Amino acid sequence: MASMPRSAKYALLVAAILALVAIVARWWLFASYNSLAQREITLLRAEGGSTDILDLVPKPLGRGPGEPILLLKADQFQRPYPNPVRTANPNDPGFAEARGVTDAYEAFLTWLASARAGNTRSGSPQPPWNSAWDPRLDKFAAGNKDFFDFIRRTTSGSPVMFDTDWSKGYNTLLPHLSKIRECARALAADAVVNARKGDMDAAMADVQASLRLRRLIDNDPILISKLVAIAVDSISYNTLEAVMSTGRPSRESVKNLLDDLADREDRNRMTLPLLGEAAGAFSIFNDARKDPRLIATLNSSSPSPYTDSNSVVGFFVKTGARIVWIWPADEYYYLQENRALRERSRLPMSEALKAPRAPSPSANAPIAFSVVTKMLIPPLGRMFTQEAACDAQARMARTALALYLYRADSGSYPPTLDDLSPKYLPSVQLDPFDGKPLRYKPSNNGFLIYSIGEDQRDNTGVSPSDIVWQHEDPPATPEGAVTP
Repeated sequence: MASMPRSAKYALLVAAILALVAIVARWWLFASYNSLAQREITLLRAEGGSTDILDLVPKPLGRGPGEPILLLKADQFQRPYPNPVRTANPNDPGFAEARGVTDAYEAFLTWLASARAGNTRSGSPQPPWNSAWDPRLDKFAAGNKDFFDFIRRTTSGSPVMFDTDWSKGYNTLLPHLSKIRECARALAADAVVNARKGDMDAAMADVQASLRLRRLIDNDPILISKLVAIAVDSISYNTLEAVMSTGRPSRESVKNLLDDLADREDRNRMTLPLLGEAAGAFSIFNDARKDPRLIATLNSSSPSPYTDSNSVVGFFVKTGARIVWIWPADEYYYLQENRALRERSRLPMSEALKAPRAPSPSANAPIAFSVVTKMLIPPLGRMFTQEAACDAQARMARTALALYLYRADSGSYPPTLDDLSPKYLPSVQLDPFDGKPLRYKPSNNGFLIYSIGEDQRDNTGVSPSDIVWQHEDPPATPEGAVTP
């Protein structure tokens, strides 16, 4: 050291001072942002949130002796016919029949989606029905009869929930979600089969069971369950539209469905997933603090040398990330932006969509301060438009059912939607995108209802952004029946 040149000594001294300054600055940043994050946690808990997702999950058998919550298993919702093994194995004796039924079922689902997409996006007519599907879809419905009866019983009984191990945080397995969506698709096929065979009461019962499927996952405190619930509702509304274009349901079944649709827009269904996502984020932050390489896997499940614990690159990435990542700042930014979304979620939908949104606090923050926030927050913000579209479908469904009752009583459709209240609806249904009444165009044998959609412009129901319910009366038949 004594023989070291003076310039080298000065360089070492400067380096030591800079290192000390960096350590002090890092400590100050951690302390400051940790204090801000703790304030956000206090606000979160005041709203009923938690840092543990288990606190947000209803407790089975915990509602009192008269209101048990039934626990379900995901595999109870596996439709039995056709058997997937038979469908996939050409050597199975039942392969040809199972493959034919599966092909017809998948073609039907494409028809249902394209029919709705045509009405929703451009006002185009519904694609024609392929009568060759009828015998195979009949087999599909008959083979799953007991399964459909099970769904109807499950969705109409006591409160239920799935037996899910939420203690795993963001690693929680949710196999029931895909099963619930598949149930809605299968019920759609059964509903249209029943309608085409003339059993309109059974068709409407299928629609009602499909709409009730979301009750099985409404209490899941996580965004993906919310998105699946929206998808299930959309399938249900598509099915109702197809059924009502096929035959004339009974007055009682229409009223029952109207009653079921009365509670479709509880805003808590948006707030709860946001609270759950906040709790799940704590799980991510806790694990990422132990091994920051976890952050690289949030948007990708592919293996990478950056996340390989046995690679030299992985070791240096882990060490470097621990030095650079200011996790209290990231946690604070996430909680702050999650809180802003929760505040929006409590507004009426039209106000939530129009609410002025300041630039995201994390938008201009260095990546080391907000890397997790920038991955987790954007999907939460997109939930509002998806929920608004679902609300629009629910309100159009209620309006369509009320129009059916009005026509049954008066012989024609009303000139305006104002004529539906208060006898058929408590009030005129509003477009969730702008807060104005849904747009309505009656005709002699049908009607068009539409929402202006995401672009919030009235394009007369023909723009790709418009959400449309287009109905043409089926041939005159006795109420509750249709001629095949």
